[in-house]
Amino acid sequence: MTRKVILTGADLSLILPGSWAVVPLTDRDAAQARITALIKKQMGKNDRLASVRRELKTSLVQAAEEAITFGAVGLAISLEILPGVPFPASLIIIPVNWPSAFENDDSTQTERLLATYPGATLIDEESDRPIVRRHEVVTTTYETETSTDLRINYWLPAGDGSRLARVHIKAPMAHTPALWLELFDAIVGSLGWLNRASLEDEGAKVV
Repeated sequence: MTRKVILTGADLSLILPGSWAVVPLTDRDAAQARITALIKKQMGKNDRLASVRRELKTSLVQAAEEAITFGAVGLAISLEILPGVPFPASLIIIPVNWPSAFENDDSTQTERLLATYPGATLIDEESDRPIVRRHEVVTTTYETETSTDLRINYWLPAGDGSRLARVHIKAPMAHTPALWLELFDAIVGSLGWLNRASLEDEGAKVV
């Protein structure tokens, strides 16, 4: 099951598999309230799941805090990747600027991306909107358990191409990273703009 999600505040759309929820980034209290309600709805009040709920809430609230701090325009949280299969990944979309070195440069967008983010992988050479990716696998301890987590950054031209979008994904318990990379490559590849205007310039950085 997939569905198209519209982030109306940023004129963005993307196709997400499974069950995802969009978290408001207007303020921290609204974000935390939404996360608390989502966890309660998904996991109920079973005492045996209390530690899991705490760990999940901590992870998701941290993702929301990072999104607000970075001036993100969208935060989506995965509840289930397939029916009955929980997978608490988070996806943040952050507006960033091209480095000033490219202001009067005639290189292609692909060349600019690879020069700006050395070591990044070009994931779609045929697309009219090139995408590059960096990722790392880290070991994280959540109170009583240790998990293999996948962290991914994508960069691609936004809107009319005058600016960039950075998509930051955290995927806890991603024990088969290659498969998840393939999935998230497809998700980010579906990212589109409802108009050709770039993301709003306010607060943007090169990151």
